[in-house]
Amino acid sequence: MSPDEVKRLVELYFDGELEKKREPVLFAVLSEDEQARDYFKKLNLIHTAARESEEDFPPALEERIFNSIEHSAARSGGLFKGNFYANAASLVIAALLLIVSIFLFGEVRDYKNRIALVSEQVAAQKQTIDLIINNSLPPVEIRSQKVEEVIVNANL
Repeated sequence: MSPDEVKRLVELYFDGELEKKREPVLFAVLSEDEQARDYFKKLNLIHTAARESEEDFPPALEERIFNSIEHSAARSGGLFKGNFYANAASLVIAALLLIVSIFLFGEVRDYKNRIALVSEQVAAQKQTIDLIINNSLPPVEIRSQKVEEVIVNANL
């Protein structure tokens, strides 16, 4: 078993997450490997020191925390009770922005209608130009009867 796998097994053991069926494997490896035993001893010392340094949670601490939260919430008064002038200014600014956005929305709608009208006019003009170009001259048929003579007939 690789040293990394052994370290992982030891860490799982001290975290309480090692499966019971894998514990004999761990202790078998520890009995054979000196470095693994040293790592186990060091981690055991750390684990023991951490358990001894734990302090009990005072029962009154939780109540004091909740009381301090309630008092600070009561002092702040919520979102709109802190500074009247700042709140009023923010509401005025919000109202102005709303009015400006409504105005700009109407302007955009007006420009959209104008663009649609201009597009229709351009399409009508294109159609007129196409009619003028395609129908301005009648089709012509050119036939030659003699080498030097050219006859042009208009097909109307």
